[in-house]
This record gives sequence, C-alpha cells and structure tokens, in this order.
Amino acid sequence: MANHAGPVSQMQATMRVEPSQDKIDELIAITGLSVDHARRYLKVKRNDVNAAANALFDGEDISKAEQAETWDESAWNADREGNTEQHLAPLTGHSNAPTRRPSPAPSLGIKPPGNQAAEDDELQQAILLSQGRSFQQETGIRTRDGQEKPSFGPATKAYYDEQQWGLTIAQEVVPDVPARERKHTVFEPRSLKYLPSGDYLPSLLSICHAIPLARTALLMSDFAQADYGYDPDWWRGHKIAMPRIVHTADGRPADPNTDKYDEFIAEVQRIMAILDSSDRSYATIGALLHTDLMDDGNANHLETFLRRWVEAACSKVDDEGAREQVSEVFRTLVGTTDRLGMDTPHMTVVDMDFAKMVDGQTINLIELMDNFLWDTADESNMADNYIQHPASIIVMKLKQANPSMPDLGVEVPPAIYIDKYLKDNVAASKEVRQSMARGRKRVARIEAIEKKLQHWQHPTNGTQLDARQLLKHTLGHFSGQNRRDADDADLTDSPSLAEHEQTGYAEIVAQLETVIAAVDDKLKLLAEEKDKIRKAISDMSQAPLPALEENGCKHRYTLRGVATKPNITYILQRRDPADTGPQLEEGTAPEGFEWWRVQYEVTGQSAKINTTRMADYDVLRAAELEHTSALLVYASDAATDPTWDTDGLPDGLTRFVAQDNRRLHEELAAEVEPPPYSNLTEYDIPRTSIERRDSMDSMKNMGSYSPNHLPDYMDEDNARQHHGYGLGYDVKGRQSDNVHEIHLDESGSLLGGMREVEMVQAKHPPLVPKAGASNAASVGSAESSRNDVAMGGVESQDGTLHVEDAEMKSS
Repeated sequence: MANHAGPVSQMQATMRVEPSQDKIDELIAITGLSVDHARRYLKVKRNDVNAAANALFDGEDISKAEQAETWDESAWNADREGNTEQHLAPLTGHSNAPTRRPSPAPSLGIKPPGNQAAEDDELQQAILLSQGRSFQQETGIRTRDGQEKPSFGPATKAYYDEQQWGLTIAQEVVPDVPARERKHTVFEPRSLKYLPSGDYLPSLLSICHAIPLARTALLMSDFAQADYGYDPDWWRGHKIAMPRIVHTADGRPADPNTDKYDEFIAEVQRIMAILDSSDRSYATIGALLHTDLMDDGNANHLETFLRRWVEAACSKVDDEGAREQVSEVFRTLVGTTDRLGMDTPHMTVVDMDFAKMVDGQTINLIELMDNFLWDTADESNMADNYIQHPASIIVMKLKQANPSMPDLGVEVPPAIYIDKYLKDNVAASKEVRQSMARGRKRVARIEAIEKKLQHWQHPTNGTQLDARQLLKHTLGHFSGQNRRDADDADLTDSPSLAEHEQTGYAEIVAQLETVIAAVDDKLKLLAEEKDKIRKAISDMSQAPLPALEENGCKHRYTLRGVATKPNITYILQRRDPADTGPQLEEGTAPEGFEWWRVQYEVTGQSAKINTTRMADYDVLRAAELEHTSALLVYASDAATDPTWDTDGLPDGLTRFVAQDNRRLHEELAAEVEPPPYSNLTEYDIPRTSIERRDSMDSMKNMGSYSPNHLPDYMDEDNARQHHGYGLGYDVKGRQSDNVHEIHLDESGSLLGGMREVEMVQAKHPPLVPKAGASNAASVGSAESSRNDVAMGGVESQDGTLHVEDAEMKSS
C-alpha cells in the first residue's frame, strides 16, 4: 500500500498534514479542547480523532513528539560536516544567498550534499520551486497491517488534498475474455465475473436470478426508475453517476439515506436486467461494491449485500405486513429459550465452519445444520433453539476448517426439510435432541479416555508426548533393538554396542509387549464404539421426526445453486422448450430444469468462459469434493413457483440493456482484424465511387453483417463509412468465406486491348509474409481468415498470407 508524501517545507519538517476543520470540531466535541490544542493533538496523531482523544485522556505528553518533528535550529548555521564555527560559502559569485536549504534535523535521517554536483542539483531544484514548477513526487510505503515504513520524505505543505494525495492500494485484477467470447450463447445462463477476493456474492446473484421469487424481489419493478444512466464500461465495474436532489444553499443531499437506498437498488436492478436479457455472457459487480451501502469496509460482501438489501427494500415499503414479507425473502428469524438470547437472531447467511480429521470422512449437511442450530451439548441444561420465521431463500456457506484436508467432505442433499427446526415442533424434536446430547456426551468421554491412552504429560515441563512411542522406545531398549539399530547405522569402526547388552530383560520385554497390545486393542474398541455412536447420531439427524411422520413434512427446500471455487458456479435454470441441445439423464433435478456449470478460467493474462450442462449427481459430488468451501442456495417450493417470474423488464432497464448491447457490438466490431496492408494511408486505398454507392455494386463483399442483419445502431451509411478505418465501405463487419468474382465490362476494362476481363480468385502457396503480422496474434484465426478472404487473401495457419494472383481470361 503506497502513501504519497509531498514537497518539503523549509520552515516545518513535519510529516503531518494540517487537520481539517471537521476533525478539529469532532475532537473538540469529544474532549472540550481549544482549537489550538485540538490542532496540536491531531497533527501528532496523524489526524486520527480517536488516537488524539485517547492521548489526551491518558495524559500523554505530546511535546516530545512535536520536538522530534521540528527543525534543529543549530543546523541552520552548520556546514555540511555539521561544524557551526565555519560557514559554507556560495558556489557562485553572483549572489550572497545560500546555495542550498538548511540542513534538517539529524532525526530525519536526511544527509546534506557531499559534493559540488549534489549542491548544484539542490540549487536547480530550488530554482524550479521558486518558479512554481513541479518536481518529482516523494513516495513512501505502508505495510498491509497499516504500519508505516521509515521511507517517507518530509511533508512540505500545511495541507494536502486527500483525493490527490490519498493512499493507493494495489489490487489483483481479473482479466476479461476477448470480445468475441463475451457474446451470449442462446439458452446458456449468463453470469457475473468472480472477485479476486474469492467472495461468493457474484455467484449468489447469478444463482438468484434463476429463482423466480429472488429475481422478482431483486428486480423491484414497482420501484423502477425512468432512467438508469449509462457508462460504456459499466459491465467492467465502472460506477454510473446519477443526479441527486440537493439543497441549493449548501449543496447537501436532500435525503442522504434515500439516495443511498436508491443507488443500491438501481445497481441491483441493472445486474438483474443484464442477467435477464443482455447480449453479453457476463458482467461484473464492481459498480455495486462501490455504492455507499456496500463500501463500508466490510470484507464479507456476501453477508453485507443481503443485510443491506433487506434494509433498502424495507425502506421502500410502508405497510408493516409487506415489510415483513420483503425481509423474509433472505432473512431467517431465529429464537431461543436461553436467557442470554441469540447472538444473531436475524440470519441472512448460515455460515458453518467445521473440521474433519480423517481424509475421506464425510458428514451430511443435515447433521451440520443440527449442530449449528440445536443446543445438544448438555442433556440436563438444554435450551430450545428454533426457527421462528424461515427465509424463502436459504443461503449457506460451508468451510472446511482443517487446512490439511483436500476437500469439503459434506454430503449435499438435493432437497431438505426444515420442519423439525420450526417453533411449532420444539416439543416434537426434544426427545431426538436429548438422544443426540447423550450420544455426544458419550463420545466426549471416549475421546477423553483415548487422550489418556495416547498421550503422556511430562512431569516437569508439561510437554505432551506420544505414549505409544514411549512404550515402543522402552521396549527397544530392553529388547536390545535400539543397540542393534545403532550398530547398523554406525559407519565407523567403533565397537559394537551389543557387547554392553544387559541380560535378564526377557520378562520385562514380555510385559511391555502385553501392555502395548492391550493399549492397541483398547483404542480399537473405543474407535469402533465412537464410530457407532456417531453413525446413530447421523441417522437421527437425517430421519424425519416420529411426531411428524403422520402429517409429513411440508417445508421443503430444493437446491438451486452451488458455488465451489470462486470462479466455478453451478446454476439450476429452467430449460427452454426450443432448446434442442443434449438431454442429460434425469435425476433429482425438478422437472423442466437443468444444471449448468459456469467456469471463468484465467490463464496468465488471458481468460475464457466454459459453460456446460451437468448432471445433478455431478453437481452434488462437486460440492463435496471440488473445493474446501462451498456456497449452497436452497429455495422453498413457494419461491420456485413460476408465476413469480412473469414480469418483464421496466422501460428504463430495457433501454439500459439496449445501450449496453450496442456497446457490445461496438466491441465486437473493434476486435475484428484490420485489413491487410493497414499501414497504407487513406490516399493509397481505393474507395467505392459515389455514383455506385447505392447500387448493387459488385465490389461489395456481402458477408455476415448484411443490411438486414446490421445492429440497429448502425445504418447502411454508417456501415460503409466506418469510423474505424475511414474507408468507403465497412471492412470490419462485412465478411465472407465464399470465393467471389469480380467482373469488369468492356467499358471498365483496365487493359485496352481486351474486350472483357474476368478476375477469379485462386489459391496458391504463400509467397510473402502477411503484412501487419505482429497484430495477428491478438485476433482469432477464424476471424482473421474471413477478413483475409474478404480483402483478397487467405491466411494460413503459419501466419502467412496467400497472395491471390489474378487469372486473366479473355473471352
């Protein structure tokens, strides 16, 4: 993290910037200091109001800190060696003014010039400064934890503009895919590019768009704006500046909270609109992260977004009942009978960390949920925890806490029932919870016995030692195995240690072997008993409650999306009836739906998107094995009702998507390879005659961008007079893979002696390297090939151009 310091003042060698009036007023309100004292404390504490207030309350003497940052007055009369009895004479005879700045205090670590060349440089710098000309900016380094490294230059001004001299933070940037791959393929899901931080928010929004209730809620069509503005790089993460109502007197926002909510909701609406009907295959959420509600310094974007969305959505609803319905889309209300209450009664993300100790061991998701919600630690003092109001969309984030494990190891079911967690079923679930508590208590006792058998504590230093290793080493000593091992490892001519072997240890050896075997047998029996109890607890977790078997469970949630690695998302979306793609084997996926895997793959500085259909069992296995963490999104049956998803986009969002689609077509046109010999000037390239401009000119290469298929923003004239090349015809869009003929009639013949000339393209081996070959690598081979044909050449795979000779035929 780099911090930029400015030029040095000759009268003050402080690194502190002048405190702003707002910070001075804030410190005065807290401490009651005078303006001058508040300014002094803020200067010493680097404009940190809290640190300044703490220094005052703690009675800290700031005078020492102030003295350490001021000039040493004795240095004003010292020469370069620090001698105060002699003075440095001017280097020129034209002026008696000093030729360099006063020597700074030794505490700053700045050395005076040591030779005449250095003094000349300082003199030149002083001249530039006196003329008001700028010089090189000084820089410094801050570490990631915020500590300052001692490499800053002194400050030079009393005040610095925070926006101009603010801290800059280097961030990883995920490259974009080439323009030709940004085009959305019909029937495939659109997605959002992952964040370098690994946060699952882009995956969540992509998944929620495919859930009818979630899409409707996030779209908020009833609160659509008339205009959503536009920025050509919004899809990359640029924020769109929208007008706000402010007071005419001081420019303050008329209603800051409303502005924040409107800004946030508008960004979410833009994202939903792009995922709904964009020509792009993906976009980013950079603009959303820079809204005032999201830019709060919290690194957990996933939880922050859900919490802020509930807050913003409820602000738009006046009715209490409607506000409660909106809040329950993503928020679950949890209750308890514990007198201490719940730490988080309103849950938007079920965040579950756990640790497995054995590779290959798995745990069911339902058991994790039991451990997360229910209090099953002590049967005699058990609190009743329950779900008071479940969310329609349940978002879970799982993480394997054991860093040595290669995968998550969680069995993810395609559907879960939450009836046993509801408040109405607290009594029905109590017996099961008590049985689980007894089982866990027994497992804890077994683990305590195992610990005693496996470890031995040193009597003096308290170190935990492996008991079995101690027994084996003791056995080796009495059996003589240790001495034999030492002899085998000895490469010198030392006498054998076996000569000193004591006799009469056979009985001790037999006793030690019996003890070791008994300990191993005991540990094996304890491990089997522990596994048996854990299996019983897992069965109780997955089995329905006996009291609910008659009426059955009613609150079903189906898996609608999974994210494993940050760049891999699995989306369950409705299959389009017109889609004739491959039909995968039917499994547990709802009828009419299919799973898609979207992977944003980055290799070096290049990126690509891989989108493939997936079988449901492959998705469940991926959640278990593909990564050490996962995002799971479950939706209730009511949330997946297709009647929610009947509204189209509001007019303002429709226009926004149309503008972005036009921008995409411009990107596609800009990425097409320029014509061969593009280094020629416009005077070297023939233009289509004006007279034949609107006629069926045989010089036109009617390719894929025909007049009937041009984008709506590009009319026929714009296509011919394309701004990219300044040619008389569109060399970017018009492409053809078909060999065409150029016929010149007798009046247009270029050879005077011929009545008619026919030029026919013919393929020949490459004769000369392709012009502009350095740019060819950045353009796809297919596009390059079509452009070369259109301009009279065919490109080969080795990057050369086939120059077409004209075969002259005389009729």
